[in-house]
Amino acid sequence: MKTSQLKQLIKEEIKKILSENLQDTSLDLIEPGHYLVKFTTDNRDGMDEIEYEFTKQDKLSDINAYNFWRGIAKDHPLFGKEDSVVSVEKI
Repeated sequence: MKTSQLKQLIKEEIKKILSENLQDTSLDLIEPGHYLVKFTTDNRDGMDEIEYEFTKQDKLSDINAYNFWRGIAKDHPLFGKEDSVVSVEKI
């Protein structure tokens, strides 16, 4: 495998990993767009998801990523104190 092919493969894998789960990625590194936030419900007895439109304004937020996405999930009526965000994916 040529060096250029290897570099391209590595870049693609990094993009794939970053797009698969963005829950711990710094908000300033996330591109505006439509995201799917998956989270536990009913004190971790269930799972659900919510779609969220991430904006340029969100990108400028000084809150850490964990708290930001948890705040989005808190809007769901079944999301409780013991629940957590499982993943954030760009859709």
